[in-house]
Amino acid sequence: MPYGAPAGPRGPGAPAPHVLRWPVQLQYWSAEEVTFRPNRNALVTNSPLAAGLFYSARAAGNAAGRRKASQLSEPQWRLAGTGQVLLDRRGLELTGSWGGSMRVEYAEIPSWQRDQDALSFTVIDYYPLLLRSPAIEELAGWFGRLSDGNLWQELPVVNWQPQPQVMIAGPEQRDRRFSCAVPEGWLPLTDRAYLANAAQDAVNSGMRLLFMLAHQAAQCQLVMEFSEVSDPSMIQGLNADPGLFERGAFRLAGLKADNANGVVVNRPFVVSMGGERATVLDTTMTLPHVAVRLREVYAGHGGSWFMIAYTSANAVDPRPCFDRFASDFETVISTWQWRR
Repeated sequence: MPYGAPAGPRGPGAPAPHVLRWPVQLQYWSAEEVTFRPNRNALVTNSPLAAGLFYSARAAGNAAGRRKASQLSEPQWRLAGTGQVLLDRRGLELTGSWGGSMRVEYAEIPSWQRDQDALSFTVIDYYPLLLRSPAIEELAGWFGRLSDGNLWQELPVVNWQPQPQVMIAGPEQRDRRFSCAVPEGWLPLTDRAYLANAAQDAVNSGMRLLFMLAHQAAQCQLVMEFSEVSDPSMIQGLNADPGLFERGAFRLAGLKADNANGVVVNRPFVVSMGGERATVLDTTMTLPHVAVRLREVYAGHGGSWFMIAYTSANAVDPRPCFDRFASDFETVISTWQWRR
């Protein structure tokens, strides 16, 4: 198989090939001279949330190692080895003499540049990386094309307020750690079979289901799920660096969409949840005989981490119901209060 782009149209309007590959020499920017052991492999799991939180915990260890190394000697580019890079629509994969395979998503790369025969880029919570290649012009061209619009960015802050058209039925106070408004039409979900399945799904994702609300809207199944991160290693990783979740939001959203045969609807953003910065993910899921539109809000408080999800499911198109009651969910989050 030849290196570079396969034969075919290659003008500005041509579709990108599924995978491209080139030979490269890999270097990393580090202070301490160490044996390069890339820790960027994906966690094998059916749960996109578990994979995303694993990424956050892993990144915490990488960041700690980099901080320690920066105290020891002058930073410089150090050779990791030779191998090849594969580019696809989501990111790049590096394999070579450094051992194993290393995956980097475009959504983890804040910036990159071409420098003569090399392509260098920064990576969130990891070493800056540099690729040298005899085909650097073609590699840099395709890297720029495929990563355009997909690079990491600071998450925008959106101001959610209680919506005036949403009538409030009363406060939600079943968990002593927080309270929020419950819009009219939303009632505690009591279906034991549904709750049991939801609780098991939460466990599989390293979460604990607290409770659920349901709305009996025409032709849709609307629920709000209130859950808490329960896996000790996930909690430890997130508490070690609370900003990791926010910085890894693009990667987590992509993992969730890919694992659920869905798409990322909007770029992640930040809202205030009881005074804490909360990360919002918008994705879809395609399940047998049902389509799902999903909005999740993640926030930490007092060493605990919570996920509040708003879900609309329909056999054909869940979006009309989702859009109709999205203001209810905004009201729930914007009236959130931490009680301890």
